[in-house]
Amino acid sequence: MTNDKQHMCGYELAKQCNLPAARPDEATAASVLGIITGSLLLLVSLQFAILLSATSDKPPQASRYADPDSALGWLMVAAFILGVTSLAGGIGFLSGNRHKLLLTSSLATGIASVFIVLWRWGLVRQEIRHSRVQDYEVLTTASNIAASSLLPGFVTMIFGFVTTWLLLKPASEHWQTG
Repeated sequence: MTNDKQHMCGYELAKQCNLPAARPDEATAASVLGIITGSLLLLVSLQFAILLSATSDKPPQASRYADPDSALGWLMVAAFILGVTSLAGGIGFLSGNRHKLLLTSSLATGIASVFIVLWRWGLVRQEIRHSRVQDYEVLTTASNIAASSLLPGFVTMIFGFVTTWLLLKPASEHWQTG
C-alpha cells in the first residue's frame, strides 16, 4: 500500500486520503495573470484618463488619433471595468472562489484587446499614409505613438487569452477548495 501511494500524484493521493486537494499550478498561474492583467488595465485606464484630460480643451478636429469625447472616454471606462473584474476575479480565484468571473473578464479582455489593437494600428497607419511629408521625425513620432498605444494592447491580449486557456484546463476548471 505504501508503494502505491508513493507513485500517485498529489491530487489522487489527497482524494484517496480524504484531504483537500492542493491548488493546481494552472489555477495559481491563471490567478496571478488575472491580477497582473487587472493592474495593467487599471494603469491603461489611467493613461486614457490623462489623454482625455489633455485633449479635452482642444477642438475635436485638432486631435488626429481619437475623438476625445467618445473614443477615449469609452476606452477608459472599458479598461477600468475589465481591470476591476480581472483583479477581483484573480484575487477571488486565488482565495478559492469560483473561476467564472476571472474566466469571463479574461476572455472579454482578450477579445476587446484584439479590437483595440486593430483600431489603434489602423489609426497609426492612416496617419502615416496621410502625412505628405516624408520626414524622418514624423515617421518616428508615429512609430512612437504606435508603440506606446499598441504595446499595452498586445500584452493585455496575450495575458487575457493565456489566462482563459489556463482556466479552461481540466485541473483549473475542476479545482475547488474543501
